[in-house]
Amino acid sequence: EEAGLIITRHRVHYIIRDKHQRLYNCTARQNIDSLVCGDMVVWQKFDDNNGVIIARENRKSELSRHGYQGVKQAIAANVDQICIVIAPEPEYSEDLINQYLISAEHLQIKPIIVFNKTDKLSQQKIKKLKQQLSYYQDIGYPLLFVSCKDTESLKELSSLFNHKTSILSGQSGVGKSSIIQQLLPDISIQIGELSAISKLGQHTTTQSTLYNM
Repeated sequence: EEAGLIITRHRVHYIIRDKHQRLYNCTARQNIDSLVCGDMVVWQKFDDNNGVIIARENRKSELSRHGYQGVKQAIAANVDQICIVIAPEPEYSEDLINQYLISAEHLQIKPIIVFNKTDKLSQQKIKKLKQQLSYYQDIGYPLLFVSCKDTESLKELSSLFNHKTSILSGQSGVGKSSIIQQLLPDISIQIGELSAISKLGQHTTTQSTLYNM
């Protein structure tokens, strides 16, 4: 028996990473409560590629949503911080930002507000937005203005992700995927490694997945 971290899941199949950073394809015993990306588990190895999860460790945090018939469904575990991504388009609202902040405080997960796609704005507009949103900084929330076309602007965000498990949230079209690709230049390699170890092929990329920076 040894400890492992769930990197991704697809239905009842899981990929875990062990303490040596090796990946294994696993199933789980039926008596274990729901398992999600980010869960720390105890597992047993069958061979060089496969194993079975026999227990789940307690979660320090849990990100969930209301699924079918309003049933609460966990989607990620042991998250340290949530990156709230907004952009000029689609137009953001402070109500939406506040909803994310309330959820983060309730879950005891550190929030970071990131205004993306600043390359689409004039310097005058950026200055005005910084003034409008400055009260979030005043009450202790990190507020960053970035552009994926300016890698220098992403350095502070990258440093905030060091040694943390982070999740990006925001409306479709705000550029979450572009930020991930800039911060994780080897993401295609990591996806390839997951596909190689898994019997799920390309389906592994459609699930919640934990990547290394």
